[in-house]
Amino acid sequence: MVTGNYDSLNLAFYDELGRYFSGSPYENLYISYMKRHERIALNMVDVVKENPGRIILFLTGVDHQVYARKKLKNVFRDGIELNSLFH
Repeated sequence: MVTGNYDSLNLAFYDELGRYFSGSPYENLYISYMKRHERIALNMVDVVKENPGRIILFLTGVDHQVYARKKLKNVFRDGIELNSLFH
């Protein structure tokens, strides 16, 4: 699940969920999911910033990891090396 195969399915699922819930009474549920992904990712960014040069292990739910990885790569660019299992 963490080799990247689940990532595309997960991104497609949340993209479709957002379209499906848009304008419905459940739209805020989708928004809360996306805010949660972002908050988890930002928390990881903070931990990395507070621990430069250290090896850090994050354990998170599989739905969150794709968003966290994208955020870490976006913030740190080439200044971060993610485990080789993660593309």
